[in-house]
Amino acid sequence: MKSTIQMGHLGERIALNYLLDKKYVLMERNWRHFKKEIDIILRYEQHIVFVEVKLRSTFFSSLNHILSVDQEKRLLEAMDCYIKEKKIDLEPRFDLIFVSNFKGKQKINHFPSLIQPRI
Repeated sequence: MKSTIQMGHLGERIALNYLLDKKYVLMERNWRHFKKEIDIILRYEQHIVFVEVKLRSTFFSSLNHILSVDQEKRLLEAMDCYIKEKKIDLEPRFDLIFVSNFKGKQKINHFPSLIQPRI
């Protein structure tokens, strides 16, 4: 059985390949600022896109409880730090990709602009 970290990396690889196929351009993976982390950072058209990836062994049913309020706050703080540190002048967007891995069948649900940046 794969560890939680291995499963997380699998979900991120699946999500990244999905986005690259859609012409997103990779900027960073697993970017960290102290205890905050952003799974994938990409450029797409006029946006800088911050992506949180969730992998589950069940099929997607609802967005309820996928991100806690604290998690959302940490992600937005990390996004703000990245934009300031790298002096990014693109429109920020925060997406969620939910990867279902149920009995060997993978399904990707992409939710653009799920979290609204307060920048």
